[in-house]
Amino acid sequence: MTKTVRRRPVGTLTSVPRSRRRRCSVSTVSAVLVVTATSFASPGSAAAAVTWPDAASANASIGRGVEIVTNLHYYGATGELDVSTSADLAREAGFQSVRLPVAFGDAALDDPPYTIPLEFLAEVDAQLDVLLSRGFTVILDKNQPVESREKFLAVWAQIAERFAGRPPEVYFELQNEPTWQAGLGSALSPEEWNQLVAEVIPQIRASNPRRIIVVSSPFFSFPQNVPQVALPAGDRHLIVTFHQYQPLQFTHQDSWIPGSDGWLGTTWNGTPAEVAALKDTMRDAVCWSKRNGVPLFVGEFGAGHRADLASRVRWISTVTRLFEAEAISCQPRKASVTKTRRGLPRTGSTSCGSARLPMR
Repeated sequence: MTKTVRRRPVGTLTSVPRSRRRRCSVSTVSAVLVVTATSFASPGSAAAAVTWPDAASANASIGRGVEIVTNLHYYGATGELDVSTSADLAREAGFQSVRLPVAFGDAALDDPPYTIPLEFLAEVDAQLDVLLSRGFTVILDKNQPVESREKFLAVWAQIAERFAGRPPEVYFELQNEPTWQAGLGSALSPEEWNQLVAEVIPQIRASNPRRIIVVSSPFFSFPQNVPQVALPAGDRHLIVTFHQYQPLQFTHQDSWIPGSDGWLGTTWNGTPAEVAALKDTMRDAVCWSKRNGVPLFVGEFGAGHRADLASRVRWISTVTRLFEAEAISCQPRKASVTKTRRGLPRTGSTSCGSARLPMR
């Protein structure tokens, strides 16, 4: 869950709707995503055909992923991780994909036509070059809150045009945890978010007809809200994402959430009741995914360092196994590859093995 300059009201964060415990009925379920070797055109081979994956294949290619936070996360930020060093460490650790959060909206001018400075776009290009050169699938995430409908659409028009020539390994994530800039980061309602999605996807498709687009669930991307997502019919290149931080009293103890210091000492012991409750938070999302044939991607998950180490290991190990059981791809939130690389499994079939270690 991304920390922003504007803090969220505690009521909107802790009032998490409880999922209804029920089984989902599906007519056709593809339980296993098969990864096949795909040969893409090299930059210097104009004659070679480019193969664009469908959503299921693209989701599988995310594999073991990690978020790398650089100076692009906040406009004008300094002192963040060097992308080349981070990319090398992530590749050495066995990660297959990278989520790159970018403050496109913050960088854009405040007034129409909301121009994104060319030097900022050039830096995005440079970091994409580094990540692609290491063989990563890259999820280009528009980070920071939505300022207005007009600016959101104008910013995406520029992103789509600028990166239309990028290879299929670059995915577009429309918005991290959809919230409004005004009102202390208040969440967009499902209706507001779905309206933006309905407008922006056709706009992107004009220049990127088959690029993978990742669509967040509404209300801070809680998994319970995935069924509220409305997608255009017939688009086979869409993935829906949610973030998993539940129970917040454990994962966000003594964090930026007001009053969370009162959660200090909360443990997670992996009891049958705790595992069932964790699984229940994702039940409706999994049912929706199977009914609609739209794959799921967990773009952020983790537990803060104020939770005890043993509990973090149990929680992350359990949640990744739950993701894996439903063929959900995943990337831990802002993982430190310098601290986690030693213990990472480098072989095996698990899609989320990179997230077994606790977040730092």
